Amino acid sequence: MRTAVIGAGGWGTTLALVLHEKGHDVTLWSRREDFARELRERRENIRYLKGIQVPVSIEITHDTEWLYDRELYVFALPSQATRAMATELSPKISHAGAVYVSASKGIEKGSLMRVTEIIAESLGVDSAKTVALSGPSHAEEVARGVPTAVVAAGTDHDVAREVQNAFSLPHFRVY
Repeated sequence: MRTAVIGAGGWGTTLALVLHEKGHDVTLWSRREDFARELRERRENIRYLKGIQVPVSIEITHDTEWLYDRELYVFALPSQATRAMATELSPKISHAGAVYVSASKGIEKGSLMRVTEIIAESLGVDSAKTVALSGPSHAEEVARGVPTAVVAAGTDHDVAREVQNAFSLPHFRVY
C-alpha cells in the first residue's frame, strides 16, 4: 500500500517505521525542509528517536509532489496544527479512494472538533474515510518494538478494519 505519514516528529517517524515493517511503500513528510534533509542524511531522528535507524527505503521529503495519489494518509501532527496543514496539502492529498488516519491526541481549540473531523472538513472528504489511531503508547517504545496495543476507531467499521490491517504487527496490535 502506498502510504504517506504527514509529520516527522517522534510519533510520525515511528508510524512510518511500523508501516514500513508491515511492507508498505512509505513516504515520511516533514513540514520543514531542513529537518527532512537532516533525516535523509542521518537516517535517524536524533531529536525524537535517538538510536533508531530509518531505513533508506522510507522516502523522507518536504516536497509535496511525493504525497500525490497515496492510498493511506497518516496525520501525525499536533492537533492545533492539523487544520492549517490539511488545508495547505488538500490539493495534493484529497481523493475519494484514500483513507485518512489521525494519530494526534486532543481536540481543536475553539471548534472542539476531533482531529478526524478536522481532516474530513479541511480535505473535503467523506468523514467515513477518516479513522483515529489512539491508545496508551509511546513513540520511543513502539520504535524499539516494545509490545503496544492501540485502537482504530471510525464511523465505518470496514474502513477502521482496513486501518487495523495496515498497521497491525506482532508487537503493534491494533484493535
